[in-house]
Amino acid sequence: MLERVWGNIEKRRFSPLYLLYGNEPFLLMETYERLVNAALGPEEREWNLAVYDCEETPIEAALEEAETAPFFGERRVILIKHPYFFTSEKEKEIEHDLAKLEAYLKAPSPFSIVVFFAPYEKLDERKKNDEARQRAKRSRHRRPARRSGAAGLGAAPHREPRGASKRRGD
Repeated sequence: MLERVWGNIEKRRFSPLYLLYGNEPFLLMETYERLVNAALGPEEREWNLAVYDCEETPIEAALEEAETAPFFGERRVILIKHPYFFTSEKEKEIEHDLAKLEAYLKAPSPFSIVVFFAPYEKLDERKKNDEARQRAKRSRHRRPARRSGAAGLGAAPHREPRGASKRRGD
């Protein structure tokens, strides 16, 4: 499964949302780095790569960045670190507008790739915002089999829209 995700990234078949989670930080970071290297050239990174930490910054700041058109390139990559609101962790000092997050997950920006970098073993499915998280996970993300050595890593494979032809010629 992880090989398929990396293959799609290599072929520049990007999803607008990625949820990288699990307790193997090397694989999480490797997937993120492959994504950035494939999506943005070195000269584009200064303008079109942004990193937000949800323990320090409200989620709406990252979402505003994701909705901003790219500068001198065709896409933006937004890394959102520590999205603890997907877990059972207690609320931190920063308040997040989860309604804005839910709205963004339902209609992500066509020119941004948003990566949720969650170094947590489990995500809490009882959370109020789980419907939106499940939507992103269901439509874009799968957990690779344990035998791949990527236990706990969820990443977004490319998926054709429903009704699209299964033949692509590649």
